[in-house]
Amino acid sequence: MSTEFIASRFVLAVRNLRLSTDFYMNVLGFVRDFGDESDGWSFLSRGNVRLMLGECVDEVPASELNNHSYFAYMNVVGVDALYEEIVANGG
Repeated sequence: MSTEFIASRFVLAVRNLRLSTDFYMNVLGFVRDFGDESDGWSFLSRGNVRLMLGECVDEVPASELNNHSYFAYMNVVGVDALYEEIVANGG
């Protein structure tokens, strides 16, 4: 029997959950899988990419961490069309 990973979920700490959820949905094209942010979480997806945004209002902003925590690699079919979509959405 072989093992296959079929999806992954990234957990991201955000300082403003409503603003971050809006950005991921309206600019980057993610959809809400479930939840209404009332518990401090947004569960979003786009294709096989899953995100759990957790509100951490006192967290140090990523821009001030001075490390290399980031999404290292994602395969995207139609990256030029994705770019155009994000630009059209204000990104």
